[in-house]
Amino acid sequence: MNSKALKLAHKIKANFSTWSQALVCAWAKIKLQSKLKAGVASFSFIKKNGEIREALGTLLFDTPYISTSTRVSPWHIVKFFDTVKNAWRSMDIRTLIK
Repeated sequence: MNSKALKLAHKIKANFSTWSQALVCAWAKIKLQSKLKAGVASFSFIKKNGEIREALGTLLFDTPYISTSTRVSPWHIVKFFDTVKNAWRSMDIRTLIK
């Protein structure tokens, strides 16, 4: 997991003013993704409209995510299955609260 975080931080360092900010963001994404892969994870983030959203999500779901777009999702987007809304959702890792 350490090498994944460092590789991601190197990839995204141009988006931040300091190396430590890139590292913090990379670790947040890696840790959240590992929690989602392990089971249902509880986390909060700020939606685009400014609202704080409490989510229960997972990546362990029978129905795989099927993208309707041909482009690759940006590095800061995390896709998850919302167990409360029973639908696939995505969030910007830069807005993660906890």
